[in-house]
Amino acid sequence: PGVRAGRRKSAAPLNFTLGAMARRMKEEDAEKVLHSDAFVGRIVRLSSAAESRLDILLAFYFSREKSIDDFLVLVAERLNFSAKIDILSKLKLPKEGKARATLLRILRGLSYLRNKVAHDYYITGVKLTRITDNADAMLFVTANRREQGRIKSQMEVCFHHVWNAVEKSNKKRA
Repeated sequence: PGVRAGRRKSAAPLNFTLGAMARRMKEEDAEKVLHSDAFVGRIVRLSSAAESRLDILLAFYFSREKSIDDFLVLVAERLNFSAKIDILSKLKLPKEGKARATLLRILRGLSYLRNKVAHDYYITGVKLTRITDNADAMLFVTANRREQGRIKSQMEVCFHHVWNAVEKSNKKRA
């Protein structure tokens, strides 16, 4: 009911509001989450998957099909995740709606949080306050596992929309 025959309803539609999930949390509760091995593992794996998707998206934007592997090895491997996100934000793409803005918010929060949990074993005091003041990072910290799954699905939907915009851009430039 509510879904037309032949059309699949996405797991996380673009009107899904990320801000609704980024609720406030006491710093001591955030600290417990950030020190959880399970949470850190999920963040590292999710950011790794997101960065790989971003590498391929950038490779298709900047390279011809025959040189994609060269781009991935010679260019993408030399850029950090943050630089790749900045490049994505500056690409000239046909209208992709809110997808790129939503994707950038997710990727920035994920990148920031991954760097914090990967490089700081003890996250307390000022470091903790910086994380809790970052709404994009707190999106992941305050989310339970189910909500994290919805964020991941939202990220995939946004990647799909931006990918379509990259394909349109490539056709225009060809």
